[in-house]
Amino acid sequence: MATIFQAPKRMASFPGRIPVYKIPGTPNKKQSPNFWRNRLAEVSDSLGFTVVKPEEDKNYIYNQEGPLHLQIFKASNTFLFYNRDLVGRTVQDKEIMHPKTAKNLSIELLKRNKLLYNGGGTAFQTYYGGDGYTMAQTATAGQDAYGDWKVEAESEPFKTEIRSHFGYLINGLKVFGPGAKTIVSYVGSELSELMHFWRSPGEPVSDLEIIAPETAIGRLCKESRFVKVMKMNKKHPGLSSGRFYDDVELGYYAVPPVNGQRYYAPVYKIRGTFEARINGFQAKGSNIDQVENNFRHDFVHFVPALHGESAAVQTTNLKKQIIF
Repeated sequence: MATIFQAPKRMASFPGRIPVYKIPGTPNKKQSPNFWRNRLAEVSDSLGFTVVKPEEDKNYIYNQEGPLHLQIFKASNTFLFYNRDLVGRTVQDKEIMHPKTAKNLSIELLKRNKLLYNGGGTAFQTYYGGDGYTMAQTATAGQDAYGDWKVEAESEPFKTEIRSHFGYLINGLKVFGPGAKTIVSYVGSELSELMHFWRSPGEPVSDLEIIAPETAIGRLCKESRFVKVMKMNKKHPGLSSGRFYDDVELGYYAVPPVNGQRYYAPVYKIRGTFEARINGFQAKGSNIDQVENNFRHDFVHFVPALHGESAAVQTTNLKKQIIF
């Protein structure tokens, strides 16, 4: 391991073998047009609107009726529904639903549409906005001491939409990745968005040997961006440093809904941080002084945990899709 990265001081213990799960019934994107139109009609009907004029390309099939929009991802047979008049609102004209009510209504909706997987649960709830709120801004313009025009914004936070996020477990382990999430959103008492990215696993196909977390960290250090950091530090000793956190997790990974996936295979989730001291120059009045700037980058990477070049690694393209 590179000396600039401090290894975790302690980690949880992990099993030596873990089951791999096949994903059954995932349709091929080349299914007949009738298959996808029937699927579009089925999901549209369950959400209370009709198929008017479906649009289709090689990756998606769409349905739109007024502000209601439904998009099915062919590679995963998952979907995104939203009401364009409600989702992402910046106007506070409806009362926010109580979190408990939103949770119960979301669960009822998922049960009614047979979308509630027994390995899922409510992970957390948020409100619309990057930090949980939408920002209402009023701007004032003026001139600063140097005669340059500037705009200052006064922001008042408020909530417009409540979102219930559902995560997933397989074999008691978290499923990471963009293909394992369901989000149900409400504006007032109306459904504003339903995002359902999930492929239910079948029975385990086999128990396979996995690598130790220390081995996964070692592999990560051989990834190109880590190698570049090590080379930079070798050229300029003491310029940078980093460490991996103790909270290494073992779980499964779900690829984006636009990609096909035949198996759920295990990965390690590895977090860490990297810091570098960068020398530069900064103007201070009539003088130009040399200053030192500190740069910090926090990262999360997912590393395949299977030992060797197993069939599951090859069929899920884990090498290409998981190390970020």
